[in-house]
Amino acid sequence: MRKKMRIKNQLNKIPKLIWGLMTVLMGFIFVMMNLLVVLRYFFNTTIVGGQEIVDYSFIYLTAIGAALLINSNDHISVNLFEKASVKTKTILKAIQYVFMLALQSFLLVLSIQWIQKIGHFLTPVLHFEQRWAQYSIPLSMFLGICFCITNLFSLFSASKNKKRNS
Repeated sequence: MRKKMRIKNQLNKIPKLIWGLMTVLMGFIFVMMNLLVVLRYFFNTTIVGGQEIVDYSFIYLTAIGAALLINSNDHISVNLFEKASVKTKTILKAIQYVFMLALQSFLLVLSIQWIQKIGHFLTPVLHFEQRWAQYSIPLSMFLGICFCITNLFSLFSASKNKKRNS
């Protein structure tokens, strides 16, 4: 029992770490955008590739943020069964996670194949391979898969605990 709690505590640290990194990334985007605006309008200059870096940072922020919303169960969903029993809601939630798991697994495989085909093209300004921006998609899918699996385990362990307590 203690080992399970320790594993659960370790797994709970991962989303917190990612949220922290995303907060830093959002701060970086904010500072860069303001710096680029000030440089452009007051000094008539810019940082070469600055806008491109901001764009790719935003892509990563959005992709990873979508995966984190799965972990916190804040993703987009339609709740048609609000008045259903707890058992029915648990089963439907499990089915939802299985579908999300299947979709993200499929998209993970496809995105890796996609990057292998077109990832070698260079970005317009900085001239680095586009694969570095495109890696945000498989990263997001991988994190989403991990979060779906942990949420499924949490869902089933919570339902087992309710059965034991009743």
